[in-house]
Amino acid sequence: MSYAVHRSSGRRQFLQLIDGWTGNPAYVENRFTDVLAANALATALSPSYCAGVNLVRALLLDESTRELFRDWEELTEALIASLRANVGPDVDDPRLSYGCGWPATVRRAPAAVRQGDE
Repeated sequence: MSYAVHRSSGRRQFLQLIDGWTGNPAYVENRFTDVLAANALATALSPSYCAGVNLVRALLLDESTRELFRDWEELTEALIASLRANVGPDVDDPRLSYGCGWPATVRRAPAAVRQGDE
């Protein structure tokens, strides 16, 4: 199992729960699409499902991740739309800043996704 550094007892119990789902891939992400935890099956499907990986960045920047999805453009549009909805008014959050590479990341997105950022 892969999980983030902060481990409260409640979080540990939650991680034990998803790790017990050996027949189903499971991962937990925050509103910025950072993977917080993933069970072994999720990580086996893609190394992107590993604590600390940002799913939007992985989908846009990692060629091997893109190759996993036949419908890459549609998935990317949906994932970025979800990110925008989840972030809401917190668009100035440092995790979405130039220093974190978001503008460069979004430039690699399909044209339909970039339209909202130009």
